[in-house]
Amino acid sequence: FDAGYRVLEASETTAARELLMRHPEIRLLFTDIVMPGEASGIELADWVSRHYPDIRLLLTTGYSEQGSRAVEGGYPILSKPYTEAGLLEAVQRTLTDSHSAARAG
Repeated sequence: FDAGYRVLEASETTAARELLMRHPEIRLLFTDIVMPGEASGIELADWVSRHYPDIRLLLTTGYSEQGSRAVEGGYPILSKPYTEAGLLEAVQRTLTDSHSAARAG
């Protein structure tokens, strides 16, 4: 669906880091906690919070234990399954919430 956002996709954590380095205009990282590559989505979010503290973070998972780890780490979580409307609402809330910027690492 098209909600007016420009979306850049990365298939794994290393590619996501490269995209973030090449595109300083990125305002939000939406990542699954379980990702292929060298790091999990939580580890990627930790890296972003250290290197790009102004980028907003939103994580997703279908596993409650992993979701608890993300919440404990201070990250907002969107539980699976979610609808397009639920995703859009979570993205908009994350972009406008003054507490959603990457936490200090």
